[in-house]
Amino acid sequence: MIKNGRPCALPRTPQALHRRGTARRNLGHNMFGAAQDFEAALRLEPGNSVLAKERDAAVAAHLTAAHLQMPSRRTRLGVGVKVGAQARVGEGPGGF
Repeated sequence: MIKNGRPCALPRTPQALHRRGTARRNLGHNMFGAAQDFEAALRLEPGNSVLAKERDAAVAAHLTAAHLQMPSRRTRLGVGVKVGAQARVGEGPGGF
């Protein structure tokens, strides 16, 4: 990765990603980048509940800044396929 004409190292450890995500969150202007860092750290350490909470907080802050709402965990996101005059969720080609 090159920034300002100079190569810079990408963080490769969960601790480095967590620190960069925390720095981005504390600066307050790059919540999406902070959420991406926490998500990348979670991929390396899937059971880390602290990283999960940090990621959720960064996503919520990003959505708030963008004037959007965070979907609840119970929200069912399905693809609607028009059948006649109605759209049915979950029914696609092949009867899925």
